[in-house]
Amino acid sequence: MDKLRSLILSALLAISLCPVASFAETDEGAMLRQATEHYRTGNYFFASSWLERVLRTYPATTRREEVLVMLSRAYASTGRDAKAAETVRDLLKEYPKEADTLEPGLLVLAGGAPRANLSPAETREAEAKAIKAAKAQAAEAQAAKAKLAAAKAAAAKAAEARAAEAKAAEARAAEARAAEAKAAELKAAQAKVAEAKAAERNAAAAAAFAKKLAEQKAARIRADEAVVAKAAAAAAAAEKAAEAQAAEARAALENDPAVVAARAARAREKAAKEQAAAALAEAKAAQQKEAEARAAELRAAEAKLAEQRAAEKLIAELKAAEQRNIEARAAERAAEQAAQKRAADLRAAEQQAERDAAQRKSAEQQGVEQKGVEQKGVEQKGVEQKGVEQKGG
Repeated sequence: MDKLRSLILSALLAISLCPVASFAETDEGAMLRQATEHYRTGNYFFASSWLERVLRTYPATTRREEVLVMLSRAYASTGRDAKAAETVRDLLKEYPKEADTLEPGLLVLAGGAPRANLSPAETREAEAKAIKAAKAQAAEAQAAKAKLAAAKAAAAKAAEARAAEAKAAEARAAEARAAEAKAAELKAAQAKVAEAKAAERNAAAAAAFAKKLAEQKAARIRADEAVVAKAAAAAAAAEKAAEAQAAEARAALENDPAVVAARAARAREKAAKEQAAAALAEAKAAQQKEAEARAAELRAAEAKLAEQRAAEKLIAELKAAEQRNIEARAAERAAEQAAQKRAADLRAAEQQAERDAAQRKSAEQQGVEQKGVEQKGVEQKGVEQKGVEQKGG
């Protein structure tokens, strides 16, 4: 009856508290202050409401151990033994060392409260067994926690080793890329030197060709000047002879047939000279035109040679740029593949750690269930033994 009355009172208090809780503060520190104040003054139901709210709102609070301890005591103080037992089991699972400081009553609840129909001696024995079971569960939880911490440390160490290996691989890849870049630069420099030497040879050949053309042109000019000089000398000699003849003719009679013939001869000679001069002028003009044509051909050949050298240089630069792009893409692909491999290795390690944790948790759960079954079997045997003893008595 007292337990029923306490439950009814708890329900009424919960109903009356709901409107207040909905408008209460949501700050962790404020909620903990409210819970601690109610707990300190003995208002365990209000304290448990605030502590439950702290765990719902801040499940990873740094004061979780303290909250679970106060909550288990608040549940036990308000007659909610099932919740108190569940909270104590969670507390011992997460913080096994609390088994050394918790009240025996809470440990009894966690290990299974004795039945009400037992004798005082049986009750004390059952309580001792429950306390022992709760402490054994806490010890197992602590061992599992240590094992999990060791596994996490091993996984972290393996991850660090993989990270160091990946870093070393990246360093080696960077060194290889630097060596490749240096080799490419050396190759490009050698190609540039070869291009410069080829350009020098081409320039020397062009200079030799231009020199040869200039020499040929100078020889032709000298030959033309010699012809012109010879023609001029002949013309001067002819003019001098003509002047001498003119002087002789003036001395003779103007009506002398010989004089008339000489005049006609001189006129013919003059006409011949004029024709020779015209032919010489035409020959010089033709030579000048031919020289200009050869000079234009030389300029065209030099321009074509320069265009060819520029085209060859551009092709070489394009090939070098294409090679650099190919090498850069290859390096990027290699780096991307290495990064993907490292990510896959890390994911595999994490998945393995999760599987190991799940297996350990399953093993712990099976151990707890097995112990519960064994404990029930022991209790059942005790009941049967007691019945047999009563019947025998």
